[in-house]
Amino acid sequence: MIMIKMILSLLFMFLGRQLFWLFVGGIGFVYGMEIAVKFFPQQADWVTIVGGLILGLVGLLVAIFLQRVAVAVIGFLAGMFIAFHLSTTLNLSINFPLWLFLISGGIIGLILIFILFDWTLIIVSSMLGAFFIVQNINLNEQVLILIFTILMAAGVAVQGSMLLQQQKKK
Repeated sequence: MIMIKMILSLLFMFLGRQLFWLFVGGIGFVYGMEIAVKFFPQQADWVTIVGGLILGLVGLLVAIFLQRVAVAVIGFLAGMFIAFHLSTTLNLSINFPLWLFLISGGIIGLILIFILFDWTLIIVSSMLGAFFIVQNINLNEQVLILIFTILMAAGVAVQGSMLLQQQKKK
């Protein structure tokens, strides 16, 4: 299961914009696996994978048939997910309820994805890929932040250079 998450993480980091449908389906898959683990902790790995596949398929179908809605939802969920992991990974002490911090992150993700779709998709997919990888590493906090930053920067650099090459060809 960790291997599947790592492969998806690398695909998010380096090809999130090019594989938009995979990105949307992959987000659903990862959320589905996390939900399955949380609600069915004692079940076999296949239950977790099936839960991930179901939510991944739902995300993929929504992305195909309701692209603008899917973009809004993925921007909101990714922003919320990043806000959550920033608050927990960095042990941020915030002076207002966590749900408000998460909603704020979701709104920022939603706004950014519409204003700067390509670059937001590149940054968000690189961040999520880096988060998913760092989540599975047991090192001290400073080292994890450094690894996260390097992984995210690498994903942004690779995807950004691909975007710039595509724009030059046009």
